[in-house]
Amino acid sequence: MSRFHKQEGSGLIVLLGVIATVAVLATVVAMVTVNTQAGTAATRTQAKSFYVAEAGLDFSTYALDATWPTTSGQALNTTTIASTAMGSLDAATFPGASITLHLYDNSDTNGDGVIGYGTGGWDSAWDANGDGIMWADSQSVVQTGTHVAQKSRVRVQVTSVAQSGGLTGDPTVLWTGGQVSLSGPSLGIAVAPPAGGVHAYIGGAVINNNLPTTQSGVNVVANNSTVPITNYMPTSTYNTLLASATTTTGNTTLSSISVSSGSTTRSSNTTVTGSVSITGSANYTFQGSLYINGALTIGTSGTVTFQGPVYVTNNMTVSSSFSGTIANSGNGGLLVVNGDFSKAGGGYFGSEANPFLLMETDFGRNLNFSGGDFYGIIYGKYANFAPTGTGGGSSGGGSSGGDAASGGCYANYPLFWGSVFVAGVGNFNAIAGYPYMVRYDDTVVQNLGGFFSQSAPTSVSLVSNTWQEMKAL
Repeated sequence: MSRFHKQEGSGLIVLLGVIATVAVLATVVAMVTVNTQAGTAATRTQAKSFYVAEAGLDFSTYALDATWPTTSGQALNTTTIASTAMGSLDAATFPGASITLHLYDNSDTNGDGVIGYGTGGWDSAWDANGDGIMWADSQSVVQTGTHVAQKSRVRVQVTSVAQSGGLTGDPTVLWTGGQVSLSGPSLGIAVAPPAGGVHAYIGGAVINNNLPTTQSGVNVVANNSTVPITNYMPTSTYNTLLASATTTTGNTTLSSISVSSGSTTRSSNTTVTGSVSITGSANYTFQGSLYINGALTIGTSGTVTFQGPVYVTNNMTVSSSFSGTIANSGNGGLLVVNGDFSKAGGGYFGSEANPFLLMETDFGRNLNFSGGDFYGIIYGKYANFAPTGTGGGSSGGGSSGGDAASGGCYANYPLFWGSVFVAGVGNFNAIAGYPYMVRYDDTVVQNLGGFFSQSAPTSVSLVSNTWQEMKAL
């Protein structure tokens, strides 16, 4: 047998080997291709889930910008926010997508050692510690075809910043919409005047009885037509303050309050369907808001303390028998009266450290003062201001921030420390030799600044370096 005859069929074996090798390689290539495509699809889905989660954060920020929740009753509906966020996305691009949102305080309010979600559940859904910072937390799920659903969870801190609001404009001791008759030492400054001095804007003529009516540093502008009252308190701030005083949701309701002795503390927000009378030697503390659907009379030698906003639908009278103190603390300081207001007696109304904002809301009402000290801002954009006095001795030692030379509060002579903004002014029945009746007190105005900023419009922004990717729940 020849050598060539023995090698017959060897080519076939080689060919079969080549075919087998090619088949194996083709299978490997196919598997790699499938796995690569699957991996690419998973990566795309994961990227989509991050995009959806970020959309949830964006819409959470929009919602917080519209309403910053400071109480449990103001907690936002995150289901509605999530639905709005999903509505902004293309359903074909993000099939099977969903968003779950949570907004919570930046403190461990439930005590489980975790800020956010822990063994105690989610922390409070409002700014519980009042520092103007909350977490926005967004988790998304995206399902593409038959691929495994991908989840993403991200969160970021959002801060609320008060915009300019409340009392703006230049330092002003008196603003009135009409003419005013000044007699005696009427307008002055409690401390060194701010840079540029202090203004008094009079809507009409100034009738001067040839007595020293203004202290040096008070610039009187008569026939004012260029500086409106809204320069000092924008309408939006006025409406916000009014709304905060008239809220009665969740209040405890009483038919009336009438006390003349002892000490009483009400710990809840209170609505009184009738009138309130605090006389004699009674001490009374309202730790929450107070809404009176009647009149308020105070004639005590004790102390009445308001720790929340007060709204009176009828008249408020501080009688001539009042020789005590009307004070505020906490969230107090806002007093809104829809009827006439009158203040007599020799007691103190507020202090330099804790002044009041007295707002008169009805047209043509009167703000009558005939005794004692008032610390704060009087804002009666529709009311008439009538300070009168007959002179008289001091009711006691010097008042906080008062004039040491004057001996403090005068029983039958009103002194105002702060600013007055009213539609009209009655005659200033001031007496020569007495302290200036209305004194611009920059400390009083500044101490009410924080109160105004709480009621001013706010804007929100993201806190730098707080964005976090979280483990999905």
